This record gives sequence, structure tokens and C-alpha cells, in this order.
Amino acid sequence: MTPPADTGGSELERRFHELRNRIDERAAKAGELSATLSAVSATAEAGGGAVRATVTASGGLRELMLGAAVRGWEPERIAREVVDCVQQAQARLADAASAALADDSLADLTAGRLRSSFPPVSAERPRRAEDDEPMPDLFDRPTTRTRW
Repeated sequence: MTPPADTGGSELERRFHELRNRIDERAAKAGELSATLSAVSATAEAGGGAVRATVTASGGLRELMLGAAVRGWEPERIAREVVDCVQQAQARLADAASAALADDSLADLTAGRLRSSFPPVSAERPRRAEDDEPMPDLFDRPTTRTRW
């Protein structure tokens, strides 16, 4: 009786193990990248330094600092400066991610995605008519309660 012909099983096994090793390496690299990116943050200042915001890698607000100068501001200005400051910090995330991933081939892709998610904020936002209008005082109006 003749032994069965070699069907290249050893070559197939070798290729399988190579593929498995590459998958494991890429999974480990993805874990490292994820850890690196999760530590990325960006900070910006607005209102002459009276407002400072730090955002996380996903753009969420991590820290907001308001200096003593905001005590004399109208609430609308405080709100506007905070929003502008957070947007500026978010716009800086792409550069922070690029710096953190400087030696990785995915740095450009990651930075590109962050830039499209958080576009740059112009230095001077055009004023809108509603910027100068006082906000309505919602608490001074009578309210009607309805049954739920």
C-alpha cells in the first residue's frame, strides 16, 4: 500500500502560524496605540487667559478653570468664552495625537480623523445679533404645570 501523497500540510501550517503571529502582533500594537491615545489631551485658553479648558482624546471636557476676571463678566460672555475655549482645545487634539504617535504609521490617519471631528476654530468669531441680546429670564415667568 502506498502512503498518501504530501498535500503541502507543513507549508499550510507554516503559513497559518505566520498569519497568526502577525495578527497577534497587530492586536498588541492596537492595544498600545489605544493606551497612548487615551492619554492624549489638549488645553486652550480664552478671554485673555481667564478661561482655561482641557479636553480628553474624545473631545470631552476634563477640566475647566475660570479666573477671577470672569466675576465681572456677564453670564453670556462667560458662556461664550467657555464654549470658544473648549472648541479651541478640541481643535488642538489632532496635533497632540500626532505628537503622541509620531513614530507610528497610523499617526496621520488618527490626526486626520480628529481634524474632521474637531475643525479649527477661527481666532475671531463673527459677532451675531443675538450675541448682544440679553437672554430671557426663564425663572421669572409664570409656568403652567400639566399632568404627565
